[in-house]
Amino acid sequence: MRIKALPSSLRTKKRYVAFKVYSQEPVTRDDVVRAIWKETLGFLGENKASELEMWVLDYDNGSQQGFLTCAHTSVEAVKACLTLVNSVQDKKFMVHVLGVSGTVKALNRKFLNKVKK
Repeated sequence: MRIKALPSSLRTKKRYVAFKVYSQEPVTRDDVVRAIWKETLGFLGENKASELEMWVLDYDNGSQQGFLTCAHTSVEAVKACLTLVNSVQDKKFMVHVLGVSGTVKALNRKFLNKVKK
């Protein structure tokens, strides 16, 4: 038996948040994800953090830019959590929010300067 997918009318709306990491030494994707979740759980707690529906989708180690997805109702909470990130495993860095978009295509075009040809 096959599990049916939720109809689009019942799915939560998503927003995509672009961010840039500023650091003195290179920071990997795992370090960024670990730091974001550590600060989110510390700031909001497990119950509220689960309501964010936050997930880091892409992170480029070279440019230190990436984006994550979250529920459309929790964009401000996600932005607040990103500003609290300052270090993980003795690596000092900060996360700067570049912008928010409703689609990945617009996010890449506006904030990450990735134009698909």
